[in-house]
Amino acid sequence: MDIVHSDEVVQQDQPTGAEVRGMLYRGSFAALLRVLIAVPVYLLLTPFTLRHLGADQFAIWSFSATVIGVINLADLGFKSSLLFHCANHWVDRRYINNLFGACISLYVALWLLLLLIAVVFSLRISSLLGIPDSFRDQGQFVVVSTAVSFGLRFIAMPYQAIIESRHGVGYSQNVLLCWLLLTAAATLLLLPLFPHVYTLGWIAIGGNAFVLAAFVLRAGVLFPWLPLFTFKSDWRAMRNLIGFGAGVYIATIMISMREPVFKLFLSHGYGLAAVTDFEIAFRFCIQVVSAVISPLLGTFAAAALLAKQPEELLRLLR
Repeated sequence: MDIVHSDEVVQQDQPTGAEVRGMLYRGSFAALLRVLIAVPVYLLLTPFTLRHLGADQFAIWSFSATVIGVINLADLGFKSSLLFHCANHWVDRRYINNLFGACISLYVALWLLLLLIAVVFSLRISSLLGIPDSFRDQGQFVVVSTAVSFGLRFIAMPYQAIIESRHGVGYSQNVLLCWLLLTAAATLLLLPLFPHVYTLGWIAIGGNAFVLAAFVLRAGVLFPWLPLFTFKSDWRAMRNLIGFGAGVYIATIMISMREPVFKLFLSHGYGLAAVTDFEIAFRFCIQVVSAVISPLLGTFAAAALLAKQPEELLRLLR
């Protein structure tokens, strides 16, 4: 794996083991708090949304998660790779700039390609999902709005990664908690007035725009030397991103495809009502699992920061 070194190096010490442990504990607490709030919120919103949308439209909206699962494959492990390289080469600002610019270029290019596919083939994708012709317009809207909404979160990933590479996951979890509360409040307020999937689509777009703005603004404050809107075609930096992310990508494929496969099987074999039942049970299980694994969310960032301090890393993992 190529490493592009530069002569623009700043003297800045790596965080100590104690500092990394503090970041890990704060991030884990923030993650656990988010999940503990998310469980009752989802338990409240699920029957609320089902009552106002009806079973068919609720099932159609649940396909947004299916579309996200497929689109998420475009990440190629870049976020984890960027986090790792930034944590390990933080003193080399030129390298970080090249890596970050290459990552932004890749994410924007992938998003625009995916958005074009979603717009051009929205009807075919809707049919592939098993959405009846009577809900054709709603199905196409879910496909396109999900691509727009996910794209905003997609573009936020490099900014999130560079923040986590130096400061852990605490801020990320706080942003996601605010996103959860804002979208929940908007759903409770607007869905009774406009009971259709279009409302949820616009709420999702607005919520992810908030996430993008939160990460971009925070990165600008923490790293004033970093060009936030730079596009670079540094092929060696891109190879570094892809090389490290390949293993992460294989795991992502296995995780991301489980929900789309189940929903496609149910929609074609049993109809939208079965998709609704699956969505309710699946979301509940996801929240239960999240409550168990949330304290571990900051481990990767902490391990990346201590990659060159094996004794401290071993002590942290123990």
